[in-house]
Amino acid sequence: MLRFLPFLLVLALLIYSVSWLFTGRTRRGPAGGSTPSEWHREAAANWVAPDDNPEFLKSLDERKDDPGRD
Repeated sequence: MLRFLPFLLVLALLIYSVSWLFTGRTRRGPAGGSTPSEWHREAAANWVAPDDNPEFLKSLDERKDDPGRD
């Protein structure tokens, strides 16, 4: 019996894995809530880096043209 133990363990893990895939819970969005894809869409409006922001780039041009700056 001990000779078949590794085979039985591997078989049990295989059966468990396949059954978990078939009977796993379904993924649904939250009731009345927003989904992660909506979070990313809302976050896209914010600037990630300063060089993405056109106002920041304009301020750099203004500072470069300022004669009183050291």
